[in-house]
Amino acid sequence: ACANAAWASGAQDDFVGAVLDELKALDIDDETVVFFSGDNGPDSHSFGYFDDPGPFRGKKRSLHEGGIRQTIVARWPGHVAANSTTDHLFAFWDFLPTAAELGGVDVPDGVDGISA
Repeated sequence: ACANAAWASGAQDDFVGAVLDELKALDIDDETVVFFSGDNGPDSHSFGYFDDPGPFRGKKRSLHEGGIRQTIVARWPGHVAANSTTDHLFAFWDFLPTAAELGGVDVPDGVDGISA
């Protein structure tokens, strides 16, 4: 199981790298915002391998903090400094308001979340 998890992480790295390489080949990498995130919390596997939920209780499909807290990476040269971090708490329902703000459009009524 641990080998499969490590392989999956490596495969994600390869796929994200391929996307970034293609953006560069198209000469649009400096004007493209790239977000990378999981969907939410760890699933039902050994919590000890990657320390998935960290100090938080819960897992995928749980409303405990370990089930909804999710790391997100944003790459946008000239706007997001490389290697920067924030203390802003982000849940995936914040993605639509964030994307709407970046695109200069209104967030549809009834959408939860805030722009990061």
